[in-house]
Amino acid sequence: MRHLMRHLTRPATRPAALAALAALAALAALAARPALAQPAAAQAAPAPPPPPAASRPERWRESPFSGARALRDLRRYAARGHRYYGAPEREQVIEELSRALRGEGEEAPAAPPAAPPAAPPATQLLTQRFEVTERGSGVKYTLTNIIARLAPERRRRVLLGTHWDTRLWAEEDADVARRAAPIVGANDGTSGLAALLELARLLRARPLAHIGVDLVLFDGEELGRPGSDDYCAGSRHLAARLSELYAPPLDPAPAAVVVLDMVGDAELTLPPERSSLQTSRALTQLVWQEASRQGARAFVADRLGPWIIDDHSPFQQLKIPSILLIDYDYSPWHTHHDTADRCSADSLQQVGATLWGALARLDDALAPAPASPPALAPAPQETP
Repeated sequence: MRHLMRHLTRPATRPAALAALAALAALAALAARPALAQPAAAQAAPAPPPPPAASRPERWRESPFSGARALRDLRRYAARGHRYYGAPEREQVIEELSRALRGEGEEAPAAPPAAPPAAPPATQLLTQRFEVTERGSGVKYTLTNIIARLAPERRRRVLLGTHWDTRLWAEEDADVARRAAPIVGANDGTSGLAALLELARLLRARPLAHIGVDLVLFDGEELGRPGSDDYCAGSRHLAARLSELYAPPLDPAPAAVVVLDMVGDAELTLPPERSSLQTSRALTQLVWQEASRQGARAFVADRLGPWIIDDHSPFQQLKIPSILLIDYDYSPWHTHHDTADRCSADSLQQVGATLWGALARLDDALAPAPASPPALAPAPQETP
């Protein structure tokens, strides 16, 4: 990702995105929490800070989302490696991730005790393959976006995304001799992946009632070198071909996009990312208000994070409500010290529980309006 404090140029608004934004704004108005602070450039009075963390019950600990299971996935894929470009076993990792998204060979989380087991939603697994040339070296790579569509027949959809690739370089490492070597990327490249794999399990075990969910593992987020515009190759590829994925009878765009990046840090702090709040205020409020309801202390609302170019950015350019969850204040970023021992189950639990609750609220907000009853024919009048 890139840290960038500027506005993006956006084309004409999509009708479906406007309709989704209206639905999200209506939901945000129902929340009890006060609005988040405006960006400084907007010159609005900041909202009151949330109540002290100690006064909020930690509901996130009771969520069916399992941070412990997500951490096991994080450790497994961090140790597995081979997710950097050109890795010898990269194709095998793609197949392993595809099987995981389909739930093959896994035991699903238990259904709620008060509810009968629901039939798992259909899962459609898609891949997008495309070629890119890394401009610093001139080497050509084949990249792969991996997409799992749960309940693919449903018209209204939400996209949850993260990048699964890890960095081919370690340009921030203090050891100059190791800067040309690929990094593990436990937090940056694996924490979001682990959270989405656990959400996929939950969505199969406890299906949403109204909307479909698209889980997207973007490739090529780490392709850029410092100062370049080559980052986020996979999300840019998907956004440019959105009509291929969202063709009738589906809405022409997802109603909301939520991207995760670097969400596993044991000292996790998640302020609202600046572009998310400025371009997608209702969706940002919905997620942070849900975090407050969950008592998830990692989410803070009394300050803003920087403006980040990441996999949510191409969708913001299309005027789709799109936000990024990221803790950018992470000292091992792009170094060989980004290892699994720096990540925690509690951090993943807070993020996962918040997203699980936010999905339930989106499912209610985006539910189709009930059909109007047929009009009754007027009764025939008697002739006197």
